[in-house]
Amino acid sequence: MKYHLLNRIARLPGSALVTTVICCFVVVATGTGSVFAQEQARSTFDDNVKTILRQRCSSCHSPTKKSGDLDVTSYSSLMMGGSSGTVIEAGDADGSHLVSLIKHEEEPSMPPGGKIPDPEIELIAKWINEGAPENSGSKVQTKKKTMAAVADPQVRPETVAVWPRIQKEPIQVTSLSPAATSIATSPWAPLVAVGGQNQVLLYNADTLQLQGVLPFPEGSVNVLKFSRTGAVLLAAGGKSGSNGVAVLWDVASGERIGVFGDELDSVLAADISPDHQRIALGGPQRVVNVYSTSTGLLEYSLTKHTDWVTAIEFSVDGVLLASGDRNGGLYVFEAFTGREYLTLKGHEQTISDISWQSDSNVVASACKDTTVRLWEMNNGGQIRSWNGHGGGTTSVEFLRDGRVVSTGNDRVTRLWNADGTKVLDFPATDEIALSVAWCNESARCIAGDYLGNIRVWNGVDGAEMGRLTPNPPTLQQRIESATAQLNSHQIALAPILQELATATEAASQAAAIVATAQLELDSATIVRNELQGTLAAANEKLSQATTQSNEMQTSLETRTKARSLVDESLAKLREAVASLPGDEALLGQVNVLTQRMSDFETEITSLQTQVAVLQPVVVETSSQVTQVTQVLTVQQTSMEAMAAKVQQATDVLTPLAAKRDLLTAQAAPIQASLSTAQSELVQWNGEIAFIAALKDLEQQRIAAELIVAQQQEKLATANEALAAATAAAEASVAAARTVADAAQAEVSGAEQQVQQVETSIDTLRQRQ
Repeated sequence: MKYHLLNRIARLPGSALVTTVICCFVVVATGTGSVFAQEQARSTFDDNVKTILRQRCSSCHSPTKKSGDLDVTSYSSLMMGGSSGTVIEAGDADGSHLVSLIKHEEEPSMPPGGKIPDPEIELIAKWINEGAPENSGSKVQTKKKTMAAVADPQVRPETVAVWPRIQKEPIQVTSLSPAATSIATSPWAPLVAVGGQNQVLLYNADTLQLQGVLPFPEGSVNVLKFSRTGAVLLAAGGKSGSNGVAVLWDVASGERIGVFGDELDSVLAADISPDHQRIALGGPQRVVNVYSTSTGLLEYSLTKHTDWVTAIEFSVDGVLLASGDRNGGLYVFEAFTGREYLTLKGHEQTISDISWQSDSNVVASACKDTTVRLWEMNNGGQIRSWNGHGGGTTSVEFLRDGRVVSTGNDRVTRLWNADGTKVLDFPATDEIALSVAWCNESARCIAGDYLGNIRVWNGVDGAEMGRLTPNPPTLQQRIESATAQLNSHQIALAPILQELATATEAASQAAAIVATAQLELDSATIVRNELQGTLAAANEKLSQATTQSNEMQTSLETRTKARSLVDESLAKLREAVASLPGDEALLGQVNVLTQRMSDFETEITSLQTQVAVLQPVVVETSSQVTQVTQVLTVQQTSMEAMAAKVQQATDVLTPLAAKRDLLTAQAAPIQASLSTAQSELVQWNGEIAFIAALKDLEQQRIAAELIVAQQQEKLATANEALAAATAAAEASVAAARTVADAAQAEVSGAEQQVQQVETSIDTLRQRQ
């Protein structure tokens, strides 16, 4: 609002400007003028906070008397915190333990004699919210993002972190692959991290394709760990004899969260706590250093080990921290305090790896003495021990279901039940196996050896699914390789395709001849089938007519013979009647036979008529059968010729089609490889374009940040000028007020004189 007010003032003309300036600056001087100048200056420890803390708190919290192991008299000691952890959360006053204590919201209240004045508390809170800088030249710290942990490691998070698209250009390519010492898998996604020289490679566990490359300029990557939620990836390592650090990445965004630790030698063992609040680092210094991820400061150091620290892992519930060393020392500590909890005795050689069971009640240790051992956390007793690998066990990991996978110097990777009984042997690696990991999402086992070969097996049957590498080629090398393969495949494919085209054309022509001949044969077959139908019907009709004619002829012959016999009988009866004229019985028989003779005549006449009718039908039908049979014979002969033509054409087509199919089969894998090479060429050119676009955007971002910085510098200069102008204006307003007050006094005196004169005039007039 003040800027708008001054801008409006600058546009006012002449006398209005003077009056408005006076009025406005009176308001500023009597109201918020001095506060406004203070608001533009950033609070710092040296300028604002140190004096308050030394005056109010140093009697109990100083280098000579560090109550609660807390010293507030210097910036570094204050930021380090005390025995209960850090007390300052930069950027978050409400989350800072110190503010709660001085507000008397938590015990023990500070200072114990009574609260410090509220304005001082507000100033400390303001300093923390502004990033808790040490002095005006310090870079402010931003509030750390809280990374939520999963309560139960067996329960999938609501949102599974999946890596975004990042650049796939290797940071460094060496003539020989580095030893595969570090492999890790995400607990809830098919994502495999592989450590390399100055880089971390990310692979898809299902496709085995490179997902991206993360720079690790700090040196060699010796340790990789995904957090229990899969939301954070830790890489630790460094340069031998020089420095060691751990780097965290946010898996969902692909961004670096920060670099932690400042070890004097390369980190050999590391882990991040399940709540993402601590990082434990160990190495040749024989010390386990535990750092806060919120401040980056050292919380505590574990000095129990007598040799290089070679293995570290937090329990799944985050309560305990196990660590092992090169001398066989194996210890368990309280993760929050660093107090020793258990000493696990039994190993006498290097502890190569540690892994916790999902219930946090059992920890597994792998040792160069060949064994895998399981320890319970009530008394630190050994509950299982078995010989894992001849020559030494180098790596061990608990699966989500409680089984154990391990590998070692015998080059064999093995899957075990929790009781130490063997489930499966995976094929031997090319050299001593150094690391093993299990992808629970894809049920795949991954192991790497001394030569940098990383094999991926099906976790059910042990079949090899493919390989990964910690030393992938550059994008340009991939493009050159894909281009060479593309050219090679095109050269190999060209004569095959040419021959295939010729064979396909010949086969097509032969197929056309076969089709035409088959069409003719099919048409002739239809005609033949129709003729066969006609012949069958004619034969049926002829059979019926012949049968009827034969039956009638037989009946006619029978009746004719019967009539002859009856006629003979009738003649004899008539002779008898003539001999016995009065015999009525004989006369009756003569009459009956006479009537029967008449019936026979009638029947014979009828049958003769029917036979006469059927005879032409039989003759005609017989003639039709003969004709159809003759046509059918001709058709069958024609069809046989057509079938021979089809067979002849088919005989020509068969070898041509076989040649075509053979050439097609030969071309198929080459075409598939050609397609793959084309896809890879597109993919890797796309990756180069992606990287170029990223670089362009990064340059734009840097340019924008430079502009912002320049504008902020201009703003700071303007604010300083404004503050100076405000102070000068306040002085001018004070002088103007003095002049105005004097003028007002003179006006008041003059007005009194005028009043006195007017009173005198009135008195004088009354007298007149």
